Amino acid sequence: MSLEPLKRIYSIADAYMLEFAKTLRLFFIEDQAAFVAEDSNFASPFETDWQTVIDTAEAEPSAEQRVDQMTTLTQTVLNEMTLSRECFQDSKRYIKKAFPNNVTIWNEFGFNDYNEVGEKQPEMIQFMKRFHTTAVKYTAELTAPAVNFTLLRIADIETRRAALDAANNVQEKFKKDIPTFTQQRVTKMMAVWDICTDVAGVGKSLFRNDYAKYQHYLLPASDETEAFILKGVVKEVASGANPTPPVIEDATVTVQELSVSTQSDSNGKYGFGILPAGTYTLVVSKAGYVTQNIPGIVITTGTPVIQNINLTPAVATGTVNGNVKQTAINVPGATVSVQGLPLLTATTDPMGNYTINNVPAGAQTIVAQLPPPSGALPQTQGVTVTAGGTVTANFNF
Repeated sequence: MSLEPLKRIYSIADAYMLEFAKTLRLFFIEDQAAFVAEDSNFASPFETDWQTVIDTAEAEPSAEQRVDQMTTLTQTVLNEMTLSRECFQDSKRYIKKAFPNNVTIWNEFGFNDYNEVGEKQPEMIQFMKRFHTTAVKYTAELTAPAVNFTLLRIADIETRRAALDAANNVQEKFKKDIPTFTQQRVTKMMAVWDICTDVAGVGKSLFRNDYAKYQHYLLPASDETEAFILKGVVKEVASGANPTPPVIEDATVTVQELSVSTQSDSNGKYGFGILPAGTYTLVVSKAGYVTQNIPGIVITTGTPVIQNINLTPAVATGTVNGNVKQTAINVPGATVSVQGLPLLTATTDPMGNYTINNVPAGAQTIVAQLPPPSGALPQTQGVTVTAGGTVTANFNF
């Protein structure tokens, strides 16, 4: 019997794998008749059972959720530690009142040890036990009318100890259960992946002569090792400020001539399976990035092509518009530009109106110049451009 932990055998993130499984299941349902003709085990309720396996895996808390649960348990312990410390500190006045200047008895209550154990959970639990035992021992002295440390206060010491002990036990058990939780999640995720690889393998066999359907049954690019004829990684373009650019997931990569698309996976990898020999253009897009066209991708039978892609983050832009007048009369033919960006220039129309698109977001200075033969000096106006927004700058010479 092996004592080694079960490991994921897929390379993508769990969330991405589950997303892939859901999509693959939908394609399978469309083609289920072809699968059943190949293997009767794919007959109903195969698709229903598959959904149950996905739902079971998806319901399993993620590692991030476990961290949040652990944080909650830890905070509970810290709160109980605070209450125990406050219980002891609030009691010191009564103990000193019951036993004035009696350091020996004070230390029996724990005065001399408190500073060493006040931040340590196990030691604090034992400290509170000792504190309660001593308080019970000296009940008569503590509850004397002149002291007035009530029986309820003595009982509260044990209440605080028990609450701290219980919270600490739950926290420690959770810590030791983390490997079990991990194995439970891996087991359920692997059950989903096993179905995916089985369906994908049969699907590629069934549709090897239909490159559109064949694409449906390819595994995510990080885990499809043999079936790709065209593959690569999508990353941000490197720069001086970003010498190690991150990968980009969920970028859409399209073979333009065939209208066949795929998405990069959680590792930024993409891939296409069987493609007819020819020369193609890749179109790569992702919200927040400049769309890139890559022409001249040559595909020949049996020779895989690697085409890595670097996308440039899109600059957030907005629009500046307005009107130019001279002595309250609209001025056509006036020049309006963004200072420092000479390509961003517009000329006013017959009504004196202008619009400048694609102005970088942020503080900008707009410059207006009347047409010749006017000798008027240019006017400037500061504006703040917001991404996707429109700001107005009017000029009156």
